[in-house]
Amino acid sequence: MNPFPCVGEFGFLELNLSRSPSYAKAVARLKSDSSLLHLDVGCCVGQDIRRLVVDGVPSSQIIGLELEQGFIDIGYSLFKDRGRLETKFLCADILNDIHTLSEFKGKVTSIHLGHVIHVFNRKEQKIVLGNLLGLLVNDGTGMLFGSLVGHDDGLTQPAMKGKMTLLHNLQTWKRMWKEVEEETGCKVKMWEEAKHLSAEERYGSWLPKKRMMIAFEVTKLNTPKRLAIIRAKL
Repeated sequence: MNPFPCVGEFGFLELNLSRSPSYAKAVARLKSDSSLLHLDVGCCVGQDIRRLVVDGVPSSQIIGLELEQGFIDIGYSLFKDRGRLETKFLCADILNDIHTLSEFKGKVTSIHLGHVIHVFNRKEQKIVLGNLLGLLVNDGTGMLFGSLVGHDDGLTQPAMKGKMTLLHNLQTWKRMWKEVEEETGCKVKMWEEAKHLSAEERYGSWLPKKRMMIAFEVTKLNTPKRLAIIRAKL
């Protein structure tokens, strides 16, 4: 499995989805309509999925997407719920395998994108975000929740295997979403919050002082006229 830093730091223990301001609203919506779905992109060991289930969301209404099958298997071992959890897990790449989610288009009311978007470059980020907007319901209530590693300077830097990734600040994040709106014809309402990490949260000197975490919520307000930046047609 890929040695993602957030996994080595046990970041999956934080249950970030439940900290989102609109989490309770998303849970209530899923519980009130059994036809609606929740998608967890980069679900890791499925910790946020299990939290949703504990909070009353039927596991059959949850889809987990993960690049590494090993994390899915570890989740079953950790939570000891294989055979009981009805969540559908898919092993796929959200950038290149968007077609694997085509059957859920227009049925997804909430999407969790935790600690994922910062592994991509700018062009790839726009593709991923545009495709996820296309999956959400078109009634003005669909929400995308998430978090990402950011940087005060909003810069591009090399990451694992020499890949270039974009670390946002609040200004570059908002600017990129304006471009996504323009290129997809989809209007959104945004909330975001930046938090600089303490020395303890940065695990000593491993992360530089200018690193921060950005939490965000994006609400899809309309049916897009087009999804011009998607790689695979849904």
